[in-house]
Amino acid sequence: MLPKHAIQPIQQYANTKGKNATDSALIIDAMDLLYTAPLDGFCIVSSDSDFTRLAIRFREAGKLVYGFGKKKTPESLQAACNEFKYFEILSQNKQVDSEDDLSTQAEDISSKSKASPKKKTTKSTTTSSEASTIIPGTKKNSRELAMDTKLVSLIRSAIEAISDEDGFANMGEVKKHIVKNFSAFDSRNYGYAKFSDLIKAIGLFEVDTQNQRIKDKRKK
Repeated sequence: MLPKHAIQPIQQYANTKGKNATDSALIIDAMDLLYTAPLDGFCIVSSDSDFTRLAIRFREAGKLVYGFGKKKTPESLQAACNEFKYFEILSQNKQVDSEDDLSTQAEDISSKSKASPKKKTTKSTTTSSEASTIIPGTKKNSRELAMDTKLVSLIRSAIEAISDEDGFANMGEVKKHIVKNFSAFDSRNYGYAKFSDLIKAIGLFEVDTQNQRIKDKRKK
């Protein structure tokens, strides 16, 4: 795995029992980079809350911080990052891509078999249309989404903060505002590949598809 991605392994021996020397070494190296390298941002791949203060320090220095970890990651670390993505979502995305590749190979084999009828080939049971409809995460229905008070509150607060006189707000800006206040937000966490699909599924917002705007239906 390491040679495949050109990653150089570094061995860090534990000096005493009960202490994580590796985390300390990573933090020291990261702080060195903060002060010596012209970087725009940092990526923290961990579910360990011990890196929360490091993420906060990066942001205090005006750097972007992207976090990647498991869904069980403490909220403190998630909130300390500009954006936080769950491993579970990314791994399911990879599975979808693999199924797309398999379906493409199956189509190639099928087309070749038509050109050469004498040869027998094994056809995959997964078609490209089936693979493309697979969406990461457990898909919630409209009722479940509407009852998710945290999700609905995040969207309504974002719309209220940036809406115009008519009560409409640009959909892209709404998403940015939500991520700014809840770094782990991702429509895929709810089973929807696109933010616009999630908004439509909730059913509590008026959607102006042509201008990519949304409005809280409570506002008239």
